[in-house]
Amino acid sequence: MPPLKSGYTDLYFLGQPGSGKSCILASIFYYLNLNGMIIDNVHNLKGTIYRNQLVDEFSYGILPDSTAVDGVNYIPIELQNNSEEFKGRKHPLNFIEMSGELFDKTYKGGISIDSIAAKDYLNNTNRKLLYFILDYHQYEKSKTVAMGASQSNKLQAVLALLDQYGTLEHTDGIYIVVTKSDLFPYGVNQKEYAANFVKENFKGLITNCKNLQEKYRDRFKIIVYPFSIGDVRFQNMLVNINPESPEMVVEDIIQHSFMTTNSIKRKFFS
Repeated sequence: MPPLKSGYTDLYFLGQPGSGKSCILASIFYYLNLNGMIIDNVHNLKGTIYRNQLVDEFSYGILPDSTAVDGVNYIPIELQNNSEEFKGRKHPLNFIEMSGELFDKTYKGGISIDSIAAKDYLNNTNRKLLYFILDYHQYEKSKTVAMGASQSNKLQAVLALLDQYGTLEHTDGIYIVVTKSDLFPYGVNQKEYAANFVKENFKGLITNCKNLQEKYRDRFKIIVYPFSIGDVRFQNMLVNINPESPEMVVEDIIQHSFMTTNSIKRKFFS
């Protein structure tokens, strides 16, 4: 694969195997495609083909397969801003999805070209948004079934390693995404429940995030999202697509990523 495009905002999706990274990407790209917000970039044609496959299968209710064990998916796009104030301007983005196996390898052995620094995709000065994927279903299951190292311990360790590696120097947002939020108790406010769920069950992760936020003088935001792709039946059949979760993510991407106008690049923060 080619090196990441420079001058873009890099979006990294990190989490243990089966946490839902590919499903999140499929949901986001489906939403962007549906709303005419994707300007194609074929810098990495394999990434474009992968993105189109995700969108096409998602539209038919087919959930994506897990990323290959040694896999890195790199999808460059330009996101068109459709707001009244900045209509037509573009946000150049590098989406990077690391397999859960590479995430686990990082937890066990640190950051290297054989883990989440594969392809040297962490070695640049692009601004970055980090998405830590937390699987709600796996957490609930872990209460009764032994599942090895906890998600919290893995996420905390990888976060500390990214700080040590220098990645947080270029980070504008850390997002904790609680997937499979359709399994939350019926009738709850999803955003409030997700925030309280993380606050109550992942205290160490929140403490570490806030300490790093203070270390970097509030350079980046820490946001908790609930995320549901929609109603899933028989474990792998999507029967109803949820537009609210990807919309929430896209709104924050727009607020915290580079925006271009003609040949001039500017950066806008909320």
